Amino acid sequence: IMAPLHDNRMNIGAKGMSGKGYFGHTFWDTEVYMLPYFVWNDPKGARSLLEYRYLSLDSARKNAAHYGFEGARYPWEAAWITDGETCPEDHFAKLEYHVTADVTYGVYLYYQVTHDMDFMLRYGCEILFETAQFWRSRLDYNAQLDRYEILDVIGPDEFTHHANNNAFTNYLAHLNLTLAVQWQERMKREFPKEYSRLNKRLGLDGKVAAWQEAAAKLAEIEQLRLRQTEKLESIAGLTQDDARQMLLNRLDGELTHEKAMRIAAYEAQTREDADNLARELIGQALARCAAD
Repeated sequence: IMAPLHDNRMNIGAKGMSGKGYFGHTFWDTEVYMLPYFVWNDPKGARSLLEYRYLSLDSARKNAAHYGFEGARYPWEAAWITDGETCPEDHFAKLEYHVTADVTYGVYLYYQVTHDMDFMLRYGCEILFETAQFWRSRLDYNAQLDRYEILDVIGPDEFTHHANNNAFTNYLAHLNLTLAVQWQERMKREFPKEYSRLNKRLGLDGKVAAWQEAAAKLAEIEQLRLRQTEKLESIAGLTQDDARQMLLNRLDGELTHEKAMRIAAYEAQTREDADNLARELIGQALARCAAD
């Protein structure tokens, strides 16, 4: 109901039909949680959702430049295709980097299922290349360890701020860089005309070696994955109340009063939003019935 698949200039609001929270803005939820459904059940609709990301690519380039980076960085909260970052809290807008790699994951998933080469040549490859260039410019080089790192981010766990080498972020950034290298090689070999057009505009030949190096030296992807798995295994078998308490305590020590208040307020607001929206929709339906 909430997917505007008739118009690729629009996307799905993260709150869906549960309320008006986030002003209908689009988050990483589209590519990670909702796109898989459309990929398997409505590929045309899935393509429309991804074309939205392509149509906002120029805006993502401006967003990257705003924060001092190259390539394209997708906004944490997206609205109209030319709006850029619409998150009202600059702290989250600045540190929620993983959304950029989440978009490229969506491109990857869509092609793996549909083999839609037309989409890749028109839209998908350019997204991969420009986001890879963002990640290359975002990485920090640790000379002592001879590796690249991604420092000072917020991962999917939004209660842990200023994380270094977050497993989720690093893993998808690595995927992003790897996919860009693979598709650069494939385009150059199999689709030279299309590649020449993009290379002339983006200078791909001069960038791919840096993407390869970054992917090869990005901080211990496998160890980060295992460390994250250990955290997940530690909650197996917990009751709902136990899991909630672990959520509140988090990794950075004892729960602060501010965190508890924020979580409680968010849960209450979500319930209130859903109730208000339900009453509004029912009221509109009754008014239409009375008019008929």
